[in-house]
Formats: sequence, C-alpha cells, structure tokens
Amino acid sequence: MHPKRIARRSSSPAKLSCNAVDAVPPKARLASVFRSTASHKTLIRAMLVAPVILPAVATLPRPAHALNECGVGTTVVCQASGNPYAGGITYGTFSSPLTTDFSLSFAPGVAVQTNAATGLSVTKASSATATTTTLDTSMGSITATGGGWGIAINSPGVVDIVTGNMTVGSTPNESPSGRGISTVGFPSSPSQLTIDTRQGAIVTFGISSPAVDAGASAEINVSTGDVTTHGDISPAIRAFPNNTTNINTTAGTLTTTGQISPAIWVLAQVTGSIAITTGNISTTGAASSGIQAGSYAMPIQIDTAGG
Repeated sequence: MHPKRIARRSSSPAKLSCNAVDAVPPKARLASVFRSTASHKTLIRAMLVAPVILPAVATLPRPAHALNECGVGTTVVCQASGNPYAGGITYGTFSSPLTTDFSLSFAPGVAVQTNAATGLSVTKASSATATTTTLDTSMGSITATGGGWGIAINSPGVVDIVTGNMTVGSTPNESPSGRGISTVGFPSSPSQLTIDTRQGAIVTFGISSPAVDAGASAEINVSTGDVTTHGDISPAIRAFPNNTTNINTTAGTLTTTGQISPAIWVLAQVTGSIAITTGNISTTGAASSGIQAGSYAMPIQIDTAGG
C-alpha cells in the first residue's frame, strides 16, 4: 500500500526548533517538511501509516428532553426566544430518525447553552441516502459543557454545515469531554460533507476533543477560521475521507496546546486526493505536529504559503 504521489508545497522552508516528535513507526515516515516563521511553527508529516488517533464509537450525552425544539417541519428556524435551549436541539433519534431533506438555521441572537447535552443533534435513517441536510448556526452560538458536544450529525446523503461561535468544555483535559462538530463514529456517514466555520471561532477543552471531526463515505470539504483545542489527543481538524478532501484554514489560526494534538490530522483510505492549504498554525504540546496526513492510496498536496 503506497501513495500514488505526494506533492508538497511550502514557501521558504526553514529549520524548526521544537520538541514535537511524533510517535510514528520509522517505516511510516515517508516525508517531512519543516517550516518556522515569527508567527508560528509548523511540522508537516506525510505518512504511509498515520499514528493511531482513532475515534471511538460515538455515544452522545442525551438527557431526557423534548424533540423538535425549533418547531416541526423540514425547514425550521430556531429563535432567540427559546434560549438557552438547555437540553440541546434534537431532530431525529436512532429509534425515530428523519427520512427527508432537512434544513435548520439560527435566527440572530440564538445562544444554546447546555450541560451534559449535545448542542445540536440530527439523526437520519441510513436509507435516506438521497437527502440533503443543511445546518446554519452562524447567526448564533453554541456552548456545551459537562461532556456535551457542539454539533453531532448522523446522516447519509449531502450534509452542509455553517457555524458561528462554539465552545465545548471549560477546563483543559476535562473528562467527560465532547467534540466540536462531528460526523464520525455514527452508523451513517455523509456521501458529501461541507463544513464552514469561518463565521465564528471554535474552542474545545476536553481530552480527545477535536474541534472539527469530519468523516464521510465520499467527498469532504472543510474551511475554518480560528480553531483552538486545549486537551490531549485533540486535533483542531481531524478527517477520515474515503474520497477527495479539501481543507482550507487560511481564514484563521489553528491552535492546539495538548499533547498528541496535531493542528490537522487526516487519514485517507480509498480514492481521490487530499489538498490542504493552511493559514497560521501553532502547536505547543509534545508530539503535536502542525499537519499529519496519511494515505493508503490518495495523492496528497500540502500548501503552507497562506500562513
């Protein structure tokens, strides 16, 4: 199993002085690019086999509460009058999943604040492969503590997510912990996934608490602004693509402070290509590279010129 091609582009590579040494088997180390500037330090690794930062099967915190908090229908708008949505916003469950197209958005001023509950959860039937799920929380915010997640999507078909400000957790390395935005570890995966966080900032605190956790059976597109994680084993962006993947972080800074917390961590397994274009990156924890990209079959292109 070898990548067909690996292309790397970076502006003026320079020496890097840091203690971020990855726990990668020697045979897995295919190439390394080091880059250091006054604003950030980046260690990039393109590998045959990536280090093990695998997601567990998703088990969402779900205290008892009503469903359809923003109204019934296939297109709903959550209003600020429902704040703080203390039990979270839930559409569809494993026992009663959605089966049609679904669109949800936040009106200005919506502020979801949960404790031990997922801020926004959508579950569709595994047979709903021809449907579209559209979520836009950019006009509001989500804060989830006590192990609660920000946004969790268990859905096949096309999934488009646009977010505003999001905070998950409150204390570095706290446990239980939650993820920021996740489509990983559920029975169903999107056939096409787009995540855009440029309208706000995402911050997570817990151990094993990635900010953007993207998994899809086919194409993945991620665009981010400022993203920060404060826990160990908590990449700013973690992706498990089975087809073409585009990650662009030039609109903000990716920051991780925990151990084994690369800013971007990608493991691809099937076909297509991986293109990563970055802005500023800062990783300060031990064994925390700037970018780790591993592929069994996909070509990889990394461009750090935006940072």
